[in-house]
Amino acid sequence: MKGVKGMKEMHKRSLLVQDFLRLRWLFFVPLAVLFLFLPFSAWQRCEAFRLMGATEPPLRELMFDSQVWCSFFSLWWPFFILKEYIEGDGNELLFTTRRARRLLPVVLAGMVLWLALCGLLMVGYSVLFGSMVWNYLMIVIQTVLYTAVFFFLCFLLRSAVFGMMVVFIYHVFAAYFLPQDMQYLSIFVKEFGEFPHETVVSFWPLVLCSAVVLLLGVLLNRRYRGTL
Repeated sequence: MKGVKGMKEMHKRSLLVQDFLRLRWLFFVPLAVLFLFLPFSAWQRCEAFRLMGATEPPLRELMFDSQVWCSFFSLWWPFFILKEYIEGDGNELLFTTRRARRLLPVVLAGMVLWLALCGLLMVGYSVLFGSMVWNYLMIVIQTVLYTAVFFFLCFLLRSAVFGMMVVFIYHVFAAYFLPQDMQYLSIFVKEFGEFPHETVVSFWPLVLCSAVVLLLGVLLNRRYRGTL
């Protein structure tokens, strides 16, 4: 029995890996953003501040940039994987296998992998610029919320594209266009202040909201399968 159970677990992991392998070159786009674009952008910001005579690194800008880019690209892998299942040709066949019906583990695996990679980037930032612990915790909260909302919207709208568009519109608006008196609607922290832990703790209710939204997404996923 243990041998059969072990084989089933190996089969599940194999299918999980195949979901990511099917992305091909698309798999590497977020990695390029994380380990090429963001470090280069951070270097440019530091150089610009140095030329203006600043002696300290622009922590505020570096933290905000990392939140904006890391949170959005957390959806890159789930988007293309769910798009294949929900909108791809022959999606009815994809949903006939037991593993293909379980999309949540794929999405969660992508989220965990992405957060681990973001953690590596924040370690590098911490060595060069100072502690990024609170900033990383904000990225975790933002990523969890985006993942849950996107998963829910995919099955509510029956389209990964429309779900991504909704998140993208909010993302751009919250990051760059919200007026000062409406900043409470944004999940991004532009200034941690003197007590950063209090700022981060104030966002933790979003984790509970994420769990509720994710559960609703799972229920919609089951209902969606029943209509195929």
